[in-house]
Amino acid sequence: MQHVERGQDRGRAEARRPTFNASGLGLPSLGPDVAVMVQSLMKEQCRTKAIESDSEEGWDVARELLKWFQIGVTDRNRLRELLASRN
Repeated sequence: MQHVERGQDRGRAEARRPTFNASGLGLPSLGPDVAVMVQSLMKEQCRTKAIESDSEEGWDVARELLKWFQIGVTDRNRLRELLASRN
């Protein structure tokens, strides 16, 4: 049995662990500025549509925003337009 110090063993375990983040498994993390923008657009849409941000509908808004951002829509006004066009 090979002796490995705890710090080394923990580092290896963390290196093997898949990454999870706001945009999904293994995808790059969103920066803090993007996260703030997405959150503010989500809250704005929820207020406009009179839905709770922590409801399933609110989470749907967040998922849509993240999906659009991942496919390259990064302009705040364009994201707002896309949200307004949702059913």
